[in-house]
Amino acid sequence: MPENSQDLTASRENNISGPDFFGLYKSEIEELLSQDDSLLPFPHQVSQLSGNLNEVGREKGSTKKGCQTKESNASTGSASLFSNGIGALLSDFKKERLNSLLRQSALTLPQEIDEMENPVFSVCRIRSCLRCKEKLLSSDALTRKADQPQRPEKKAKVIPASSDLESEHIQLDDDLRFILENDSTKVEELMESHTSEIFATLHHMETKLEELLNAVMTSCRAMTIPEKQQLCRLIQKLPARNRDRVVEIIEANNPSENYSQNELKTQLDRLDNVTLWRLHFYIEVVQAARG
Repeated sequence: MPENSQDLTASRENNISGPDFFGLYKSEIEELLSQDDSLLPFPHQVSQLSGNLNEVGREKGSTKKGCQTKESNASTGSASLFSNGIGALLSDFKKERLNSLLRQSALTLPQEIDEMENPVFSVCRIRSCLRCKEKLLSSDALTRKADQPQRPEKKAKVIPASSDLESEHIQLDDDLRFILENDSTKVEELMESHTSEIFATLHHMETKLEELLNAVMTSCRAMTIPEKQQLCRLIQKLPARNRDRVVEIIEANNPSENYSQNELKTQLDRLDNVTLWRLHFYIEVVQAARG
């Protein structure tokens, strides 16, 4: 398995089997924000590109309707705090294009993440079976022998749950039976290789998403002192696990320094504008999830 994040990224980029939508939207947004307004494509070219990306979303099987951006006041009691953040430094043309890209990415990227669900669960399922393979094979053999007179045809058997299988029912079909009956060493090697590919893909998604979000935050205006003070108060109200994520966001954008939950109040004054807005929108997501 790759030993560091650079190896993971290199492994993923060398083995991309399909469109890299995370990299696509990250590149599109970075290119848009870096261009001079006079060098931007004409409106009909922008419309054509938007249409192409929308077509990609439809091909992915999206049934969702267009997303509506909702600006929350983050329980500040003042509509002026944190308002008009994203795109404040952009021309109207760039702001409209950025909004279009963000809406499209909000439709496409979650589908990319959902597609990783089956490979991850498959690996977990096989690993659970490997830990109890003797027990599973023995139970499966007894079950097939007992059922053979009544059911001569081959059918998958459901093995009763056990504590070793994390209270799950394991369906021992022909493919899974073949894996368990094979050489354990070879199976483990294949599993390690497949697991490394999955980790590399997930790491690539995470990296590109972080870069995309940071790029969007560069379009935000400078955060005011009252907003920083309110941000600090909101952070202090977060559950411990969410404050851990706050520290991760800060350290990711400031790798040369160490931060702790207890010192966040004084640390906010030293943070750059991109990190501050990342924290604000993270808090909004947490509050929305908590209802």
